[in-house]
Amino acid sequence: MDRDAFAARIDHTVLGPETTPGAVEAAPDTATEHGMNACVPPYYLPDAAEYAPAVTLVTVCGFPHGQAAPEAKEIAAEAGVAFIETATGFSAAGATAEDVGIMSEYLPVKASGGIGGFEAALSMFEAGADRVGASAGAAIVEGFDAEAVATASFDPGAE
Repeated sequence: MDRDAFAARIDHTVLGPETTPGAVEAAPDTATEHGMNACVPPYYLPDAAEYAPAVTLVTVCGFPHGQAAPEAKEIAAEAGVAFIETATGFSAAGATAEDVGIMSEYLPVKASGGIGGFEAALSMFEAGADRVGASAGAAIVEGFDAEAVATASFDPGAE
């Protein structure tokens, strides 16, 4: 997988309770700079779409505590949702390779929660994740770049 394909599988995320309009405006800039997607709270989605029409935007439903009824999740699965997500990142436990492996047997998986660097992201992809969501998106892509420079034959997996 080359750098562009790797970066396109990262959702640079700004979803915390401290998220400000400035942070939401900066997220698409960071995503563009590194070739990533940007994940913003639903409330800010229209503004982000207007500000950065070229960036693939992602948002959340029933976040962060899964308030959506189970029926809504079943409907989403039947409708062909793009991804199911492992965790919100707001609890002590985040994504694990084991969870990703199990979940990826059923639907494409977006691994989230506690993925703070390149090695952690790579382990999620190796476990079967199709996408990674992280507030450390830039650091993850920069880690890819550093690994590629350090290892001329570096190949984090074929697509």
